[in-house]
Amino acid sequence: MAVCALMMALGKQMGLDQTLMKDLGMAGLLLDIGKTMIPNDILNKPGRLTNEEFNLVKNHPLQGWQILKGSEGVCEMALDVCRHHHERVDGAGYPDKLSGDALSLFARMAAVCDVYDAITSYRCYKVGWSPALSIRKMTEWQEGSFDKAIFHDFVRTIGIYPSGTLVKLESTRLAVVLEQSEKNLLAPIVKVFFSTKANARLLPTIIDLSKSTDSILNTEDPKKWRFNLKQLREI
Repeated sequence: MAVCALMMALGKQMGLDQTLMKDLGMAGLLLDIGKTMIPNDILNKPGRLTNEEFNLVKNHPLQGWQILKGSEGVCEMALDVCRHHHERVDGAGYPDKLSGDALSLFARMAAVCDVYDAITSYRCYKVGWSPALSIRKMTEWQEGSFDKAIFHDFVRTIGIYPSGTLVKLESTRLAVVLEQSEKNLLAPIVKVFFSTKANARLLPTIIDLSKSTDSILNTEDPKKWRFNLKQLREI
């Protein structure tokens, strides 16, 4: 479901035709259906996979493609994305080792959305990264892995500081990111609620940092401060 939503949001950001949104959603929803063919003890293994186990996991794009190919009502985009969402623009991906323009626009979009979903998600074998850390890591990996133009559109979709991120401002106040500003990706709309200098709660105040003299100093770990960011966003 997450990749489904991300594909549609990215498509909207890229200005793709509205008629493609249903297919984008279907492609995101079905891209990992091949994982139903992987034994659960491998799929949910908490430790490092052996080479043999990893090779089994790497079969899931082809297995998923075969499942979808034999199903009714599946669009061509979903077939393409299912088979090629683990390809890389430098040709080092799998299963077909396609590169550059040999990869469809939609497969290149899916590669970005799928990685973001994977690294932000909590699994039995790993802890999910924060949205801000995930975007930072993907920026480091983009060379060879992603279509740069698509990745930059994805960053505009999610934001450098995605919604729900806890940030510390230059004013030493803490705030939670509410939404992105159209003017500046580095200056989202935030809700200020805590003073680290006074170690005290503040009256929650919404600030558009693109129109403020204050700015983000760094991201903070909510666990460190024992804050429930979901509740803070709703106050």
